[in-house]
Amino acid sequence: MLDQNLSQNNFLTAGQIYTDVLERERRGGYLGRDVQMIPHVTGEVKHKLRQLAHTGNDG
Repeated sequence: MLDQNLSQNNFLTAGQIYTDVLERERRGGYLGRDVQMIPHVTGEVKHKLRQLAHTGNDG
C-alpha cells in the first residue's frame, strides 16, 4: 500500500458528500422526499467508495 500515487478521487470531504447529495435533491433525485442522513448521505458515501473500487487509483 505504501509508495503509491493516488488520484484526487482518493480524497473526499464531508462537504463534497453533502454537496453531491444536495445537488441530487435539487435535480429531483429523491422524488421530492426529505433528504436524510440515513439512507441518503450514507448511501452517497457507499456510492463513492464503490466507484473508487471499480475505477482504482486512476479515477
